[in-house]
Amino acid sequence: MVSDMNYGQKFKLLRKAKGFALKQLADETISISAISRFENGKADLGLQTLDRILTKMHSSLMEFMEQHPTRTSRDVSTNIYSLVGNMQVERNVSGLQDLFQTVHAEYLQNSQLETLVHLAVIATALYSLTGKNVMRAKEIDRIYNSVFDVEVWDSDTLTVLGSIAVLLDPPRLEIVFNDLVSNAPTIMRQDFIAAGDLWDNMLNCYEIALGRDVEIATRMHAKLSQLAVPYLALDYQIRIYFLNQLFAGLTGKDELERLTAKKNVFAIIGLLIDVGNPLVARQYADIADGVLEGN
Repeated sequence: MVSDMNYGQKFKLLRKAKGFALKQLADETISISAISRFENGKADLGLQTLDRILTKMHSSLMEFMEQHPTRTSRDVSTNIYSLVGNMQVERNVSGLQDLFQTVHAEYLQNSQLETLVHLAVIATALYSLTGKNVMRAKEIDRIYNSVFDVEVWDSDTLTVLGSIAVLLDPPRLEIVFNDLVSNAPTIMRQDFIAAGDLWDNMLNCYEIALGRDVEIATRMHAKLSQLAVPYLALDYQIRIYFLNQLFAGLTGKDELERLTAKKNVFAIIGLLIDVGNPLVARQYADIADGVLEGN
């Protein structure tokens, strides 16, 4: 279950699951403001809550699908990411294979891009467990072609890109990487949060290529090196942004919210020191101490 995952896996699962979980479980006695701040995957109380949410959503979706076998995947679109994440943690290969077949049959009927994206999420989970790609090349191409047609990329679009990059062969991976690089300057000017996701995607493509085609990975590395300096400055902006968001939690009345915000604040302050801003980090640490003493 979630408790057996490393921090990186917890973070990715949490980022995908939290929005859908909160929409579907409004009747749960959980703090939305607190859940939204478990960004770094290190707040144990938050992960226990997430584990409970995912378990409930898994069983609820299975029950729904049994009761409504003819309903479309659109009916479960808000659950699919959490469901797949939970089945992946449980290493439930047969369950994922069954779900893939169900959604794939539906895609062949409705040809909807949304259904295809759900299919890719399931295929990515299966790849991580079996090392085999069950998606067809033309289906993967359709997703990427639709993404690169949009005028403005946001974090959701980039999350889709990042999640299915592992399904690409090296030549196609390099094409996608080059498209990401060419869009980087524009996205950095428009939305620095989305730009952070873009950087994660480029690194992801590079890491995948490194294990499959060294020549392609070498070309990617050269381009990443050119972008490293402006992205380091961007990384600093992102951390300051999240710190300012978290300070609202430090002054909250809810004890869990304050504890969670405190953990996140000092985690990010440590990262600020790592990227070469010890003075700013010290100033934020002093402010955080003062706010916490006031609570």
